[in-house]
Amino acid sequence: MRVILSALTAALFSLLPLIPTAQADTIDDPLHGTCLVGCVANAGPPPNVSIPNPPLNFGFQASPSQLTGGGLTMDFLVPVADGVPGSISVTGSMGGALSFTANLFSTTPWTAGQLDTYLGISASPTNPIDAFANSSGGFYVVQGFAGNYTIPQQGTSLLIGTTPLWSIPGGIPDNTSIVAFYNNGSSILATANSSALHVPGPVAGAGLPGLIGFAMVWLARRRQLRNGKVA
Repeated sequence: MRVILSALTAALFSLLPLIPTAQADTIDDPLHGTCLVGCVANAGPPPNVSIPNPPLNFGFQASPSQLTGGGLTMDFLVPVADGVPGSISVTGSMGGALSFTANLFSTTPWTAGQLDTYLGISASPTNPIDAFANSSGGFYVVQGFAGNYTIPQQGTSLLIGTTPLWSIPGGIPDNTSIVAFYNNGSSILATANSSALHVPGPVAGAGLPGLIGFAMVWLARRRQLRNGKVA
């Protein structure tokens, strides 16, 4: 009998590797910024997705799979150098997105550490301050609750209308970054550090060639008129 029991025990243990076990899946980079027209992925540093100002028809998609049953909060990271921001009116433009107003989270700016810690939450992945462009002086955070949505998988065509998209016709301060958090009731999922939407500031000297050209045309025209009068 002991020999039989020992054989059975050994057989059962040999089958343990074949028995499926429940494992918790960790999503490291669930949210990725996107927009219908004009978004460009930048290698950095730091990497981001640039979007024209005013930001139009932008939103977030999920990786590796769509997210359901949760609420989306949007955060606008405004460089301290731009001054204390006011509220930001965000208009739902596609995919059933609702309009909302984002307000200043705190008069004390975020100047170090992780964004979720500053906001008093725990989210994954973590967003260190140096993951965002123009972070040297810190950010004021303007935050608003966008509503409850299903967030489609990254790469889903925006043209089919399943991705909620928003617009800010009035524009936002230069060098602002836009991120989002998705709360599904059991965890809070953040934006991948490489996929924050970023509104770049004006390029220094970008308008100078046009200004010089205008001045040259004006001077030539004035010279012609003067010569005409002399003649």
